Amino acid sequence: MRGVIAVALAADEAYVAEAASVPAGSESSPLRTYEALRDLGQLKVAIIQSTRDDILPAAEARRRFGPDTSTRRLRPIDARDHSFGGKLDELSAELKASLDWLLAPQGTPFRLFELSSFPAPFKLTPRCGSP
Repeated sequence: MRGVIAVALAADEAYVAEAASVPAGSESSPLRTYEALRDLGQLKVAIIQSTRDDILPAAEARRRFGPDTSTRRLRPIDARDHSFGGKLDELSAELKASLDWLLAPQGTPFRLFELSSFPAPFKLTPRCGSP
């Protein structure tokens, strides 16, 4: 695995728990997503977050995530809600940029995907050969 891209990441995830930390038959507590990201070590992590996300705005995500580094990046998008209302084109462009960043060999600009045009903002078209 080369890395992780998270879109509209909440602070906690109630439907995911770390199996090793939950004894059989007991109730699990929500996964603290930003704490879990720290456990990924040097694996690349990209987060794309809406500035007005009603679950976790980009400013709070930045506080939890910390500054960008060579293996960590957070990209805020000035959208009206958790679903990136009104900014799906920007979300698509940032998702493509994050994929390029995640899959690029260290120090080499590389484009593996081209985004198809709207209205299917998340559809990716694999490219063959060099960019």
